[in-house]
Amino acid sequence: MSSGTVAVLLGPGTDPTRRGLVHPAPGRLARLVDWIEGWATHLDVEARCEEVDASRCADRLAEVVADGVVVLAGDAAFDDPRVGAATATRAGPVVDLHLRDLTRRGPEPRTSFLARHGARVMHGRGIDGAWWALHHLAWTLAWPSSTRTYGRHPEQVVEVREPDRAQRAGAGPVPDPDTAGADGPLSTVVLLHGGFWLAPWERDLMDGLAVDLAQRGARTWNAEYRRIDTDGEWPGCGADALAVLTAADRARGPGDPPVMVVGHSAGGQLALWAAGQPTAPPLEAVIALAPLADLANAGDLGGGALERMLAGADPGRACPTGAVPTEVPLTLVHGVDDDLVPVSQSRAYATVARAAGAIVQLDERGDADHFSLVSPGAGWLDVFADTDR
Repeated sequence: MSSGTVAVLLGPGTDPTRRGLVHPAPGRLARLVDWIEGWATHLDVEARCEEVDASRCADRLAEVVADGVVVLAGDAAFDDPRVGAATATRAGPVVDLHLRDLTRRGPEPRTSFLARHGARVMHGRGIDGAWWALHHLAWTLAWPSSTRTYGRHPEQVVEVREPDRAQRAGAGPVPDPDTAGADGPLSTVVLLHGGFWLAPWERDLMDGLAVDLAQRGARTWNAEYRRIDTDGEWPGCGADALAVLTAADRARGPGDPPVMVVGHSAGGQLALWAAGQPTAPPLEAVIALAPLADLANAGDLGGGALERMLAGADPGRACPTGAVPTEVPLTLVHGVDDDLVPVSQSRAYATVARAAGAIVQLDERGDADHFSLVSPGAGWLDVFADTDR
């Protein structure tokens, strides 16, 4: 990851609590600033925090010298139209961060002037939202992406990273031109993120993995899809997973191999389900990381998210075990001690898939937790190398 600078503009009333909510307590920012600076150091970026009055936000957003900006509004709405104009004129990425408790429901707050002018909105992640905002900016600065749509809904977008010298901004080794880009066949890997289908969790969860795979010579499609409260209740999210695979297949160049798909957690459920549909395009491989693959035995995983995602639909219609692809190599990677999605989910799917005649590899890892599987350099990536040859 390349070093860069991130300005963090802290609005009045920003104050971290144990639940990550925002309360009116002007000036009590030391703890949050310490966390932000520590997280930034871990991510190899420099964070510069400053308190900003609502009336000065637009000016500071336009003036501040930094590669990326996080705007944390606090109690101020920052609803000045000039804030949007300042966002639009910045060359680097901007994150509009809302510290809200994860249990709050409701769609993403897309009404901010920042969001209307291209800022990425993050909400509903508690105080960890500050970590994810920095994480997203760090990887975006390291290896920029372009955005394209695969449907008309605002959530039907992908961030595409090319294994190209012109795209690179200091992240890892330059891909071999004999195996990447226009000089040779190019593998496309579609990434489907997890988060129990909940609206606050988005494609930025896969940013680091997308950059890692681009470094290895693959084009990555880091896909968003409709989720709970964003029209993604079943079959919406499943339809989106199938649609993005179809779009990626149509975008392949002459001589490029079939698309691969990597899904994590809830994204693993979507990847396995979509691959098993009769209208799915030919796929080179499916790699499911800690997938929710046995919905009949998922119980209350995700705190009731499964029930909300199904919205009354028959669980069997969304369960990957009901439509196993038998023509595609399947790899399931799961941490033995995963405390969010138990390894029994992958074991159950592997049993059903093998009985159906599918080619299945179950890779149980004693050194992996739920989120380490989507970290750059994760141990399972040697599986990707084997599959990609």
